[in-house]
Amino acid sequence: MILSLPANARARHLAKLLRGIDEATRVLELDVSNCVVADLNLLFKYIGLLSSLRFLRCLACPVPASYLLPLLQERLVELEELDFSLILPDQLIGNEVEKLSASSCEQPLALARSLRRVYAEVNSDENVRLLWWLLRFCPNVTELHVHVLSGDFQRIVFHVNGILVSNRQLQKFTFTSDIPPTVHLASRAMTDFNAQALVCANVRYWDLLDSCCCVWLRDFTLDTPSEELSSQLVVVFTDEADVLAERISAAVRGRVWTAVRHLCLVLLPQHPFGTEPHPMAEIAYLRGLREFFPVLQYLVELNVNSFHFGPDVDLTQLLCHAKLVFLQALSTAPCGLHHPRAVHRLAHACRELIELDIRVEQRGTQLGCTVCQLTFRLEPDDVAELHDGFPRSRCRFRRLTLSGVPNLASLRFLDSCKVEQLRLADCRLPLLSDFVDIGGVLFSNTNLRCLVLRDSALPFGTTGLIDIMSRVTRLQYLCLLTDALASHDTATEHVKQLATRLPRLNYLHVHYRHSVDGTQQQVSWIRCTGQQTGGLLIANGPCVLCFTATFIGLNKPRRRS
Repeated sequence: MILSLPANARARHLAKLLRGIDEATRVLELDVSNCVVADLNLLFKYIGLLSSLRFLRCLACPVPASYLLPLLQERLVELEELDFSLILPDQLIGNEVEKLSASSCEQPLALARSLRRVYAEVNSDENVRLLWWLLRFCPNVTELHVHVLSGDFQRIVFHVNGILVSNRQLQKFTFTSDIPPTVHLASRAMTDFNAQALVCANVRYWDLLDSCCCVWLRDFTLDTPSEELSSQLVVVFTDEADVLAERISAAVRGRVWTAVRHLCLVLLPQHPFGTEPHPMAEIAYLRGLREFFPVLQYLVELNVNSFHFGPDVDLTQLLCHAKLVFLQALSTAPCGLHHPRAVHRLAHACRELIELDIRVEQRGTQLGCTVCQLTFRLEPDDVAELHDGFPRSRCRFRRLTLSGVPNLASLRFLDSCKVEQLRLADCRLPLLSDFVDIGGVLFSNTNLRCLVLRDSALPFGTTGLIDIMSRVTRLQYLCLLTDALASHDTATEHVKQLATRLPRLNYLHVHYRHSVDGTQQQVSWIRCTGQQTGGLLIANGPCVLCFTATFIGLNKPRRRS
């Protein structure tokens, strides 16, 4: 039997479900992820009754490791798979480590021997250290997935590498991150994991960690035997080694690409610590790229947001030439769509496109891509062709993200954009009035269900923002991420007003800064179970909605529906 609780459920809802079951031992799988209003002590008390549980998923439930461990050792002795979050504040982690250390001394043989697969979310390097301690009590874990929510990325990578070194029994390991990579070029002296994680922040190993999804194009040579590549792949180009089209051609001829479904391309500079502009695929790449993309005939997801294109290379023409008819998701920097009618060509070349992600990720000291710095414009007529309602397109286009676009011309294209999910993060607009009118341009989108806005100047705490957002009446999920200053009382009052004026809203999440000390604060509102009106306010609870990273073409974290 499988049980799952909705996000607005309390612990008593689980108790009620268990009373309706003849024997709690019949429950083999339980998902209590995102139960942000539940009393965790009560919730895990009831979970402890499920002695035959095989799979427990409790993401965004910040249960202390010292509480979880006895549950694994004494009550859930048949548990094989665990998804959980380690998101404790750093000031509490020292005490948690002391408790785990004491437990190790008191009960050296009390191990969670049945546990085989672990997925852990972490939000700091200290929580990674806590995960290292916890895994000491789980000697038979063979599959581990670590997902980073926030924190000091390089320190986190260092501590995760320590987990790999200490757990030689691992057969599969996955590392994903909401934090983008910041390093241009990894040193040869680094371990493989360090090099790959710092460059692409997305790594997967299998076959007792002998095989990896992250590869350097320079290692693809014709004198190696032809082999079929994995379904998900990150290919790293270096400007020094791979600038010639012949290198790309060698990779095409030396490997079998037909199994690749999810692909990410990364282009790194020749001098990683310089201050020159980011390298771009110029005309010298063109012949190789024209040969490369057609071999990806079954590709479903393509990520080129860290592979920039010069003014003479048009990504959409390459996609048209390649006939990638199965492509459903594309992540690109603005330079990939800067040519006139680029989105028009994309709509007609990739008729199955569901998601488009346009973003700029800043790496180290590089000045950035010179083409991406130019004014970026999405034409309303071109965007309209991405949708079903237009006879020349068969797309089911549903999700759009713009993140870090440095020179976005206007938001008027949203008049023609009918997506269900929209994320706008840190995009600089020439006129504040463009953003002020966002409620007006989104008003006609009757499909929009989820909206995420991130901008340091987002005017949270003002009546103007309430009026703007109140026009988007069909929203069910709203996330506002800002550095605006507000008092706790003002923040909660404005959240209540937004919840009242958006009748379909199920969940609202806001980040802001305290008006007195400037510390980051969070407040959430969630609709009560079975009620048309009214909801619960949660201060500084777990983040459930505020994700702006992309995992197109990459290994995926457990996303929370």
